Amino acid sequence: MRSLSLADSIANLVQSTDEGAIRNLELALQSGTLSRSSSPADISLLLDPASIPLLTVCNLMEAWHKPECEAVSADALSVSLEAALQVRLASAKTSPEVTLVWTGPFSPETTDARPTIGVLREMLDTARFRIFVSAYNLGHASEATRTMLIDLATARARGCSVVMAIHGSDNNMEVLRTLWPPAVPRPRLLQWVSGHETSILHAKVVAVDDNDLLVTSANLSWHGLERNIEVGIRVKGPTALQVVRHFAALERMRVIVPIDWW
Repeated sequence: MRSLSLADSIANLVQSTDEGAIRNLELALQSGTLSRSSSPADISLLLDPASIPLLTVCNLMEAWHKPECEAVSADALSVSLEAALQVRLASAKTSPEVTLVWTGPFSPETTDARPTIGVLREMLDTARFRIFVSAYNLGHASEATRTMLIDLATARARGCSVVMAIHGSDNNMEVLRTLWPPAVPRPRLLQWVSGHETSILHAKVVAVDDNDLLVTSANLSWHGLERNIEVGIRVKGPTALQVVRHFAALERMRVIVPIDWW
């Protein structure tokens, strides 16, 4: 198998190792404790295999031994590791944080997933200024739907803007009229007037503060939040703002329009 270049070896090590272990490796290079002549046995004694994969270090050392890398000093290698680490850290700040969201039976394979209603309530409870919801079916006046709408109303009462793009069925309107607290300012409601009998607003998304997005197969109903098997993802990052802007553009184009639901 072809051995890795020095650049690839650095990249592999930095991607697979935590920040503290990389910094320890840099210090070992700078102090001379780890040098070009260090053997695999020296490396295993010097570095903690629980915090840094020793194979990646050995690959790095092998690449450093190549004739074309003869001019690369230990200090230069340390600087290269730090530069690669900084690129990784900067990328992590701009990359979205994605969480699996699930309704229904959990299994050992879904231990990292979170329940839909728990994620939804957390998002609404932490909203500071804006909530956008796109919903197809609110089901009936169930406890799950009531809880979700009360959380929305609580956010509205503390000053959050609440906009809901919703399938304009008589049932959805009745659920909103029944469950929305009369003393709380109502959300703005939007509806798609498609002109085609078989075309419906079917998107199920919740966007909070332009930086927290839930995309899910679940309707905001008892079945969707508690009974069915449903899957979704929560994305923390700029994608939420893209969704909000897309629906705002559709409203400006009069594709979706405000409706009076009281």
